[in-house]
Amino acid sequence: IGFAVLGLLYVPQLATISATFPAMFPTHVRFAGLAIAYNVSTSLFGGTAPLVNDWLIGETGNNLVPAFYMMGACVVGAVALLFVTETAGCSLRGRGVPGVISRPAGRRPGAGRSRSTGA
Repeated sequence: IGFAVLGLLYVPQLATISATFPAMFPTHVRFAGLAIAYNVSTSLFGGTAPLVNDWLIGETGNNLVPAFYMMGACVVGAVALLFVTETAGCSLRGRGVPGVISRPAGRRPGAGRSRSTGA
C-alpha cells in the first residue's frame, strides 16, 4: 500500500518534469541541460535535506521543522513557476530557447534607431 501511495504522489511530479524541463533548453543542448539541471538540483537539495532538517530540529527542538522546510521549498517552486516561459505551440527545434523571441545575430537592442541631437 505504501508504494502505491508513493507512486500516486510521485507520478504527477515526473509527468510535469518530463513535459516542462525539455522545453527550457535549445535542441542542441537539451539533453545535457536537462541532465545537469535535474541532477545538480536533486543532489544539492535532495541530498542535503536530511542533514539540514536534522540540524534544524536540533537547533529549534521543533519536530515540525521538516514540514516548514517543505513549505518553503514549495513557495520557492511556486515563485519560479511564475517565470517559466510558455512554449505551447512553439517549435522545440532550432538553436534558440523555445518560446523566447531572439534578435538577429550581431544586433544590439536599439540599434538602427535615430537619435535626435536636440538641434
